[in-house]
Amino acid sequence: MPSSLIKLPGEPIVIVTIALPIERHLSSLYSIRAQIDRVAREAGGPLYVLFDLRNQDVSFSDILLGLDEQSGRPPGALTDPRVRPVGVGDHPLLAIAAKKTWQRYAIDVPIFTTLEAALQYVRAELDREGDQPSD
Repeated sequence: MPSSLIKLPGEPIVIVTIALPIERHLSSLYSIRAQIDRVAREAGGPLYVLFDLRNQDVSFSDILLGLDEQSGRPPGALTDPRVRPVGVGDHPLLAIAAKKTWQRYAIDVPIFTTLEAALQYVRAELDREGDQPSD
């Protein structure tokens, strides 16, 4: 499956699929990161990035390499302060990926088994953020 990014119209939400294994698709990962950076600039605020890993065979190597690629806070990466990552899938290693992301970068990555549940969560977060008084 090739990597792709779909921007939801009128919402600061993108759905991203990453080609696996990552070590064979690094250029695709960099392209997706550049696209996330562009959309985040256009959004002008937080951008929710749903990493759709349903039906993907995630490996521990994918997790470690993916986390290594976040170091240095490159624009459009998980470590970009504009990015709010959300995982979608039911692979058992996704919970480990979320835990390792927290341990390494103190970034919380909620994981949902369905895209619908992830979108419901993100939209609730956006509503909550909209209810917050501005500084």
